[in-house]
Amino acid sequence: MDGNSLEFREQRTATRYPVALFVEFDNGTGLTLDISTSGALIETSRPFLSGAAIAFSVLQSNQHDCAARFYCNGVVVRVEHDSEVWRLGVYMEAVRFDR
Repeated sequence: MDGNSLEFREQRTATRYPVALFVEFDNGTGLTLDISTSGALIETSRPFLSGAAIAFSVLQSNQHDCAARFYCNGVVVRVEHDSEVWRLGVYMEAVRFDR
């Protein structure tokens, strides 16, 4: 692997689905590249470290201007950096639909 990514061992426990959903962090935003019931690959301009705790919300909207938001807490398990873009492999420890 190159110097811009950390080695990891694949440990996905659920099927990932390619879907682009808006993500909000405390100090930034991002976009999912794929998501499952236990994890996500998120692209953002905000740097993160592997092993860091992470909290974010995901916004899903539809064609009827109706939006659903869910909140996630987890850990960054993989980091890739390319120019100004960071890709985060995130294991979601908790997902909730309330504040």
